[in-house]
Amino acid sequence: MNLKMLVALVGINLCLVGYLAFSGPYEIRVTPQGELIGFGGKLKELAQGREFWVKQLQLVEREIRWERTQPQRQAELLNGLNEINAEVEYQIASYRNDYPGEVMSQAELLREQANSLSQQANHLEREQINSELERYRLVRIQELVRTQSAIKQRLVGF
Repeated sequence: MNLKMLVALVGINLCLVGYLAFSGPYEIRVTPQGELIGFGGKLKELAQGREFWVKQLQLVEREIRWERTQPQRQAELLNGLNEINAEVEYQIASYRNDYPGEVMSQAELLREQANSLSQQANHLEREQINSELERYRLVRIQELVRTQSAIKQRLVGF
């Protein structure tokens, strides 16, 4: 092996080690059992040491806060949507008062009933989906809390 090749390989390795040492983990790379996920996670832990675990703990705590505040964010979103819906309903009622139309035909009445039933079905489906999402969220929080405990145990060892 000539000297140029050796210098190039050492330079590449130094760049790789520098990248591993100074780049953060931007995602959680620890299982709830405290095991590292993937080869990249193991390399970063080797290069960063305690700092890797501190960053992982910060990521997990941020994710726990995000998951725990989800119902509040959902309520704020629904309140905003309800306000918009109320405004639209008011505008429609105002328009109908200002411009009364003809009496609805039988077909239009049936179409309106069908739309009402469709909206009720959509509401039930949304409730079921929201229930599934809430169940998933609670399981996710439990996983994150276990991961947080595992990371804290690892940090005690450093």
